[in-house]
Parts: sequence; C-alpha cells; structure tokens
Amino acid sequence: MAPRVACARACTIPHLPPSTLTVTSEHSGFLVIDEEARSAMDSPAAVDRPAILDAALKEVVARGIDDFSVAAVARRVGVDVSAITQIWGDGRVLLLEAQLASASRQVPLPDTGSLVGDLQALSASQAELASTTLGRRWVHRFLSADGDADLSEIRADFWRVRLEEMVQILQRAAERGELRDGIDLDDAMRMFLGATLYDIVVGDIAPRPDYLAQLLDIFIRGISRP
Repeated sequence: MAPRVACARACTIPHLPPSTLTVTSEHSGFLVIDEEARSAMDSPAAVDRPAILDAALKEVVARGIDDFSVAAVARRVGVDVSAITQIWGDGRVLLLEAQLASASRQVPLPDTGSLVGDLQALSASQAELASTTLGRRWVHRFLSADGDADLSEIRADFWRVRLEEMVQILQRAAERGELRDGIDLDDAMRMFLGATLYDIVVGDIAPRPDYLAQLLDIFIRGISRP
C-alpha cells in the first residue's frame, strides 16, 4: 500500500496533475509520483474515478473540510477504502484533486483574446457560482483555517494553484501589450479575486451586477496601458 502523505504540496511539482501526486517524504514536504498508483490509474479495472471525485465533493460540502474522511467517501461510492488509497494514497490528495477539478468546471479559465473579455467571463462565472446556496457553501467550506493542520495545508495549496491558473489571464494580457509596466501579476490577481469574492465570503450573497461592472471598470483602468 502506498505510504501516507505528510504534507500536500501539489503545486511544488509543476506540470503534473494532482492525481499523480500521491506520496511524500516526511522530511522534504514534497509530493512525489507513486508507481503503484500510476499503474492503478492506467489499469482497465481501475475504480470509477469521476464517481469518487464527485463523492469527495459531496462529502466536503456536507461535512466540511475538517471532517472530511476517505472512509465516508468510500461509503458514498460503495467501495472499499483501499480502492481509494491505492490511487490517491491519502485523503488530502483526493480532496485537493476533487476541489481543483470542481473549481475548473464551475469557474473555468477564460481565454477570449482580450483582458476585458477574460475578466468579464471570470467574474460572471464566479457570480453564477455564488447565485446558489450550494455554490456559496462550496466556497465557504474551503475558506476556514481552523481544525486539522494538514487539511489547512490543502487549503493553502488549493488557493495557490487556483491563483497560478488565474494569473495566466494577466500573463496573456501582458504578452499582448495590454498592461502598463510595473504590474505585479500575482498581487493584481489577488486584488481582483479578493474583491469579487468579498460579498460571498462576508455577506453570503452573490455580488451585484452593478458592483461587478464598477469593479471591472476600476480594475481594468488601473492595470491597463494608457
């Protein structure tokens, strides 16, 4: 059986999907590829991965990240715990992959060809997610920083990976010559995401269309080349 992870640092190994990051060194804190897990993923007899990821999402929404467990996910799917740990190695890796997959579906990374189009599409996806109680609950479940320290590391990894993905919007805009000089792309995207998530986090409501329109106007004028 694959060793248990000591720390979930998926973003420290670029270009590898989270599903291949299943074990780690207690000393290094880096996730590594587990060959047994890779073989299981490539096997025709492998378990239903989408069903397990879906069950993991339902479990974290129902119970919260701090009470998340592989055993509960296994019960939802009707498989043995070992069928899950053989692939993911640890519940924290499963949770991270499930959350990243869900985030990519619900708030996909737009590529419209312009900064304005991309940010409009991104904010629209976030607003649509926030328009339902379930969508806001999904965001809230992944914000709490108390409870299990290992799961708090998963939270940090999740938001770090998502930020890296979203920064691509600004990177493309910079390559097209749309941004003024001296912009820190990471900081700029943090500002944008913080502003778009404010109503969801603080008020448990979806952001108003007029608020998003004003936000987009201020932000785009602030970072765009004159």
